[in-house]
Amino acid sequence: MSALRRLFYAPPVNAAVRGVLRPFRAWVPDSLHIPVNGQFSVGTPNGPILVEANPTSFVAKTLFWGGHAAFEPHVSRAFDALLPSAGTFLDIGANIGWHSLAAARAYPDLSIHAFEPLPAAAHFLDRNVKLNQFDSIQVHTVAVSDSVGVAQFAGPVNRKFAYLPHQLAGTGRLEDEASDAPTINVELSTLDHVVESMSITSVDVIKMDTEGTEARVIDGASRTLERDRPFIVCEVLPSRDQSAVQRRLAALNYSALRLTNDGVVPVDDLQHDGSQSNDCLFFPVEREEELRRLMGSV
Repeated sequence: MSALRRLFYAPPVNAAVRGVLRPFRAWVPDSLHIPVNGQFSVGTPNGPILVEANPTSFVAKTLFWGGHAAFEPHVSRAFDALLPSAGTFLDIGANIGWHSLAAARAYPDLSIHAFEPLPAAAHFLDRNVKLNQFDSIQVHTVAVSDSVGVAQFAGPVNRKFAYLPHQLAGTGRLEDEASDAPTINVELSTLDHVVESMSITSVDVIKMDTEGTEARVIDGASRTLERDRPFIVCEVLPSRDQSAVQRRLAALNYSALRLTNDGVVPVDDLQHDGSQSNDCLFFPVEREEELRRLMGSV
């Protein structure tokens, strides 16, 4: 089976099969939505974006079969409202870079910093930035957290594609508990340190998706959040650090909206059972009226 899988997912064979099936994707059952190995183009309202990934990428599979509107549409709508008036966008936990790529395509003058410590994801992030010649995106292969140094990072492995050198299956995150997942050492930094060392004069919008360590990111970003008062789009996973994220941002005078497919919903308590969206928009309380104008009917 391994030999057959290697043959089937060799880039030329995989591309040929996908090419036959894609025109009929509206009728192709999900079971035939095969993973992607290689390059493909995603059409967006602002022009095409080239994406390269391998079969362990859920993001690439979703984009190939569903198009740009299929991957986190509620998050994309928030960015459509927030980024036109922004000067600097920080994508913390960029994975293969989709949100950074879409932002660069839509807003050529936007300065984008994409952070991705997992070497496999950073490989494709850097590759995708170069494929699209997006000079506005700077790639940082560091884990943003609450200290500067080196830490262990737990990387995912897709057993079906264990032979691939770049593993994107599931999620990777800073490791702080017992796990049988392979770990690697990664460079660790705080957002405050990055902003100050790179002389970033203003941060307008931040995306955080660090698989349960968002509270640490906030702890290492307090000076930046107090200085610039940016909008924050943040994934908050159930049963991980919901209370910690809410407590830290409330102390900085931030309020929250939950991003859903039906629009934005005010939330007083981030605790939820997973049946709701994990994605929230945090905003400084003094910018509420501005946010209402920007979001409109989103």
